[in-house]
This record gives sequence, C-alpha cells and structure tokens, in this order.
Amino acid sequence: MVFGGVQVSASTNGVVISHVQAGAASGQTASAMQEFVVLYNSSGHDVDVTDWCVSNNRTIPINFACIKPVSTNQSIYLTSHSYLTIVSDYFSTEHNNYQADVTFTTTNNSSGSIAAGAETLTLKDAQGGVIDSVAWSTTALSPTSGFVLQRHMGADLTSMADTDNMSADFSKVLGVVLPASGVYEAILDACVNIAGVQNNVPTGMMIDRSGNCLVDVCVNLDDLQTEIPEEYVRFSTDECVYNYVQLQITELLANAAGSDVGREFIELYNPTDRTALLVNYTLKIGDKIYTFPTELKINPGQYMAFYNNEIIFTMANTTGDAALLGDDGSIISRTDTYNNPDDDMSWALIGDAWQYTNQMTFASVNVASIIEPSADVEVDSPSECAINQYRHPVTKRCRLLVTVATVAAACKDGQYRSEESNRCRKIALAGDTLTPCKEDQYRSEETNRCRSFVSTVNQVKPCRDNQYRSEETNRCRNIASTSTPATAFAVEPIAETGKAFVGWYALGGLGVLAAGYAAWEWRREAISAIRRAISFFTQR
Repeated sequence: MVFGGVQVSASTNGVVISHVQAGAASGQTASAMQEFVVLYNSSGHDVDVTDWCVSNNRTIPINFACIKPVSTNQSIYLTSHSYLTIVSDYFSTEHNNYQADVTFTTTNNSSGSIAAGAETLTLKDAQGGVIDSVAWSTTALSPTSGFVLQRHMGADLTSMADTDNMSADFSKVLGVVLPASGVYEAILDACVNIAGVQNNVPTGMMIDRSGNCLVDVCVNLDDLQTEIPEEYVRFSTDECVYNYVQLQITELLANAAGSDVGREFIELYNPTDRTALLVNYTLKIGDKIYTFPTELKINPGQYMAFYNNEIIFTMANTTGDAALLGDDGSIISRTDTYNNPDDDMSWALIGDAWQYTNQMTFASVNVASIIEPSADVEVDSPSECAINQYRHPVTKRCRLLVTVATVAAACKDGQYRSEESNRCRKIALAGDTLTPCKEDQYRSEETNRCRSFVSTVNQVKPCRDNQYRSEETNRCRNIASTSTPATAFAVEPIAETGKAFVGWYALGGLGVLAAGYAAWEWRREAISAIRRAISFFTQR
C-alpha cells in the first residue's frame, strides 16, 4: 500500500515491525538519539532471525541494526508470539535497567538513525530479502518527542494487524513499556561429521554444503579446497599458488600506418607443453592493466594475437614496452623497449633478440625483414665493349668479333685444314709411299718414323787395371787404394797433354753429330713451325 506517498509492505513469514520510536521526549538527554524498534512473531512457530537487519531510507540505505549471534555455530530464534527489541546506544544508556536483545550505534550524532519527520524502515533477512517495512511522512504518525508507533493486536490476541495500511495498523501512543524478550539462542554442532559437539570450525578446516568440516588444503584460496586445484602448487604454509604457464609476448605493432584502431596488436606464444587459461593473466601497457576475453586458452605451441579493438588498449608510437602478468602481479613475460618504430614496423622476438621487421606475422612464427632495393638506386653496369668486340652471355666479358680479316689463310693444293688443330694437313694419296727405312732401322707404329735397332753384338769396353764394373750402373769405378794418402802438400794442377786435347775434339764432334741427328728427326715439325710463323706475320 501507499500511505503519505511512501510504499509499505506486509510481512512474508509472520514477523513484523511492531513498535518504533524515533526520539524521546524533549528535555531528556540526547532525546533525538533515543531510538528503538521492536519485532513481533505473529506466526505459530519459532523463526530463525540470525543476521536479520533493519535499514533506513537514505540515498544509500544503511543497515543500522543487525541481529548477530555470539559465535558462528549459534543461531538466534524468535519464539512464536514473542518480541525482539532493538535499541540505540543512547537509549540503552538512559534506560540501563532494561536489557535489550540488540543494541546499535546511531549513525548520526544529532538526529540518530531514524528520521522523525519522514522515514521508511525495512526489515531484511540474512540474504537481503524484505520481510516487512513501515513508513511515515506526516506528523500525524511521526514517532518523536516520546511518541511511539504501535501496531494493533488482532482479535485473537496472538497475531498483529498487517493490512499494509499504516493508519489502520498503527497508532501513535505515549508511555509504552518495552515488552519482554522472546529470543533464545540455539547452539549448533559446527561439524556434523566429527564426533561430539563442535562449537567452532577447527583451524585449517572449512564447512562444505552438507555441514561437514573438511581440511582446507589451500587456506589462501576462497571456498573449501579438499584437493590442490589443477595448475596450482602447494607450499608448506598450506597456501596454494597458481603455477603459471610461461607464456611469451613475441610481437607487437605500436605504430600502424594511418589509423591505429583495429590495427595495433600484441601477440602471445605458448612454448611449453601445458595449456594456459588466459583468465589467470593480465596485460600491462604503460601503467594500465588490461584483462583478456573470458574462457580463452592457448594450447602448447600455439600463437594467439589480439588487435586493439578486441582488447581496448593503446600503445605509444614513440617508445614503450608491454608485459604479461599473472593475476597475482608477478611478471611472466616482458618485451624489450621499442624506440620510434617506423610505420607498420612490428617489434618482434626473432630467435633470442628483439628487432624491427616489415614482415608482420599476426598469430604466427615471426620473420625477419625483407629488404628490397630502392628504385632510386642505380645498379653498377659494366663498361661497353669495343667496336670489334661483343659481350659473352655467360662470362659477361668482351670477346673479339670473328671478321673476314681474322680468317686463316687457305691451305695449299693437296692439303686440308684440321678441325682439331685448325692447321693445314697433307691429303694422303693412294699412290703415296714412305721412304723405306735403312737395313739397321725399323718404322715406329706410334710415330711412323724410322728407329735404329739395338745391336746385340755391341760389347762394353773393358775397365782398366785399377778399375771394376759396377753391377748397378754398369760403369767402370776406381778401386779404392789401401795406402795412406799424402797430406803435407798442396794441390798441383794437371799438366796439359796431347791426350787431353784430343778428348775435347772428340767431345765436340759427338755434340755436332747429336745436333744433326735431332734436326733430321724433327725436320717436319721444324718446317711446319716455320710455315706457321710466316703465315702469322704475313696475315698481320
């Protein structure tokens, strides 16, 4: 219902707000802060009110009073047809003879937690669900100056009116005496799987959904961990730390030609044999942190890259770097710092070194730059060949052109030019015959020339009396003397004799005979050589 412009609602389980006071009578100490709220259980059964709260109507509603047990294994119950009182600290001080169930600290030292002129109070359960609410916006129902809003009891004297009509459900009265408490606490067994009553969960344990107390193997992680989670490692302190896959940042493009949007990118690579979940990593560029899209993973040996319209990041065109962090802030990978890259020159990890490359490889293996010669650069070319030369297509060298002037002279009649030697050769006629060799000669099959027979009757000349014939060389050798040679005299010159003079003549004659024989044997070659020389000089 709406009363005085404020929405109110009925109780959902029989527990209602039965009394409200927003301030004591004027003249009392801190009268505006002497506040209380009373709850009543109209139902026929006890209600667990553990962690229920009362909030006021502020820009941000404040739970100014909550029902909290003494220990975690206790629950607070409101007995059927009984009351629960909630009072401010100022009220408790001025009425110390009354034992309230809950005492709260006022949120404002001048006006308290409940506004007298216009207010909405809401009772919520432990999950934040609305149980009941009351509201007023006129002085007719304003519970101030000692007045109290009191809900009417029903005709059965066990349940209270709850019609969503403030005027019908409540009255503004004076001199209300707070009712006795109907609250009790029930001690629960914190661990149903452990023998005996456990008032609290033992250290190092947590409760699962069935109420069992189990050892938490990772005390630093949220929720109960009965086993070490996948991809985590456990230390002796019972703390579990994520075992990050050592991913690498392998390439980035910080200075795209033209617009940067949708063109700048960062590339990751997984060099390990483990799959990495990117939810456990963040990207740091400059002083800003960026998260990856959810449910993404990088398999072993896989590259993955992100444009800056997939992850909204910005990289400086001048200088900077990027880092891959674990969600605990540890650095997993970091690039070297780039400085003033040219347009469309990516900063890439090639081998073990960071370098610029004009071969952008989005989500694939990095490639070094390919340098192409500029069109403005002149390529050195060889000098031109002479007029009577040409450039050989294979060796690229200059060669003489074959002209009429360089053609060899025609062979004589009865001759032909050999294709192998390019020389003139005599044409062999059927009637040609060779000059017969002498009686002591034969014609060589190899040279077709006459050669002397080796005589079998030639005898070697006998050696002198003081000589012997060597078996190795077949020459005469002097027999070594057994007498001691004289040593006390100078070397004397050999006397010139007639026999020595005749020996020199004999040696000269043998030389002349040898030269004559060589000339006769090589006469044809010599004549041919002389002809070639004459032909060569006549052609020039």
